[in-house]
Amino acid sequence: MIFLRNLLLIAFLLIFAGCGSLHEDRPIQPLPPEEVTTSPHPDDDLPLLPRETDRDRWEQDSGLPPRAETTPARRDDQAAGNQTSRGALKTVGPDDLENLFQSHKGKVLLVNFWGIDCGPCVAELPHLSRIQKIYGDKGLKVVAISSDPSSRHSEIAEFVRKEDYAFDVFLKKPGSDTKFRGAVDSEYGADPFTVIFDKQGRKLATVSDALNYDQWSKVVQAAVEGRPIPVTDPDIIRLY
Repeated sequence: MIFLRNLLLIAFLLIFAGCGSLHEDRPIQPLPPEEVTTSPHPDDDLPLLPRETDRDRWEQDSGLPPRAETTPARRDDQAAGNQTSRGALKTVGPDDLENLFQSHKGKVLLVNFWGIDCGPCVAELPHLSRIQKIYGDKGLKVVAISSDPSSRHSEIAEFVRKEDYAFDVFLKKPGSDTKFRGAVDSEYGADPFTVIFDKQGRKLATVSDALNYDQWSKVVQAAVEGRPIPVTDPDIIRLY
């Protein structure tokens, strides 16, 4: 009986030792691909997320049909040559603004700052073009300055050429956006932003949002007639 018990004990030990060796020699199976998690190297280029612009959101909310895709701005000599052939748009920087503001004394000057990806800006430009046509002979001069970066200047020039606005369009020179906005007005935080000067070249008012045609008509008519500009919203129209 004792012999049988010892025999069983030896057999058990042998079996246990064999299982251990099998476990040690068994190759490690790799995890399925979906279970493997890795961290990208900090220097790896990650895919960019599609950017939805203010203009895209505005067009969706307005119910307008989607705009046609524009050709990306080109930086080669051919693009520059094409732009020059149709009349290159002039550029202005912070140091040029005061001369521009004072170069139209004798007229009410309306300077509108806008961006191509700003939906309200793009919707407002036709109103300003119409205003220029109606009030130009009554002493109004409208100027629009694109605040877009220089990489989009060719795109802006093509857009302006197609729209054929009745006012002059300038481009912002490469450089500090903060410095540029500060040279315009301390309240200039976002596009669209408009500054109105009286016939003596003095700052008359600023408009910090887009207006429709009727609102612009009332503002401009009062300015060219020398009457106080009506202020329906003091958070938007600021008088000086």
